[in-house]
Amino acid sequence: MDFALLKDNNIVKALSKAFKEGKNVNSYVLQCEKQLADNLLTWCADVVLCKNFGCNDCLTCRKVFSGNHLDVFRLPNKLKEKNTDKMEIADVRFLLEEEEKRPVEGDKKVFLINACNSLKGVAVANWQNALLKTLEEPHKNVYIFIAVENAQGLLPTIISRCQVLTCQKTKEEEIVNYLSRQGCTQKVAQLATLLCDGSLPKAEEVVADTTYLVALEEVVQALKTTTSTKNALPFVALLHNHKDDVDKYFQIITAVLMQTLHYRLHQEKFVLSSWEEDVCSICAQYSIQAVLAVTGLVEKAKKDIDSSVNFSVVIDNLVADVLEVKFRCQI
Repeated sequence: MDFALLKDNNIVKALSKAFKEGKNVNSYVLQCEKQLADNLLTWCADVVLCKNFGCNDCLTCRKVFSGNHLDVFRLPNKLKEKNTDKMEIADVRFLLEEEEKRPVEGDKKVFLINACNSLKGVAVANWQNALLKTLEEPHKNVYIFIAVENAQGLLPTIISRCQVLTCQKTKEEEIVNYLSRQGCTQKVAQLATLLCDGSLPKAEEVVADTTYLVALEEVVQALKTTTSTKNALPFVALLHNHKDDVDKYFQIITAVLMQTLHYRLHQEKFVLSSWEEDVCSICAQYSIQAVLAVTGLVEKAKKDIDSSVNFSVVIDNLVADVLEVKFRCQI
């Protein structure tokens, strides 16, 4: 994922505005996906150190993004005796020692703590307690950013001494455009956008897994052609044949059906324009009430399978119930 894309991230924008207006604090907690943490932390350091608050163009920006700025420190410290991706008291000791030293390249120092893997285990409170004093009495020129997936995993005393910023989902249009710039076809970009729920890392995972596109084509065909019990066998067989990957198919069934609602009611949320003709065909078979009922049936089937109910029974009942709902909730 390129750094430039995160320039429009809500956290980066909020920080840039705060530092421009002099309304910033010294310590922040960033709630974000684990896959975004390192890049997002880098942007935060850039906002602090760049004279233009993150222009992505100057010498300072280039140094920060290349990892060569001498006033940016990443923790956990990979140079410590025990090479681990979890925070330890040794990392905090390193921070406490370094914050006492003068900055090398400017007048500020930035400490970036990726704590996404550091909120579980028996010693999880140790490094946080060791960090409390510096958060309570921060040096004027020292800035600390702590990235976590869920701030509730931090001690309340840590949270109370920091400003918490939560990463918002990326807009669908931005994801499609980003993936298209990466060389994805329009179909793949739309599919990834549909399934990622505003998560760029998840979108990239979908792009990398070519079975998603195959699954979507199969699901669309099944929803279009399964009109009665007489021709339901291919739909049943499809789900049986993908027993080990059935969650993926359930996800896609739900996503496609929800797209039929957006197509009818919220065109601005309709993503699958490359499959518009297919979506229209599905709309003709599934009323709005049927779509809502079927998505509930799919969720129930998923829970039943997770609860070790016989797979074949669950799938057979699911398809039969879908057809019954279609009949009862006709257009």
